[in-house]
Amino acid sequence: MAAAKKAGKYKGRKPISDNIKQSILSLRAKATPVSQIASTVNVSRNTVYKVINQDINK
Repeated sequence: MAAAKKAGKYKGRKPISDNIKQSILSLRAKATPVSQIASTVNVSRNTVYKVINQDINK
């Protein structure tokens, strides 16, 4: 993978948009369960947890 990055072939996963992050945070503020947030916004539960934790750690 290091060789691919060096050659510019591997760029990693694209970050999720700010709109999706705001949707996740607003749904969480309404006490919506994580599983429901994930299915509503069409991301994984892990992504929802990451966004929530990033917001808490700010």
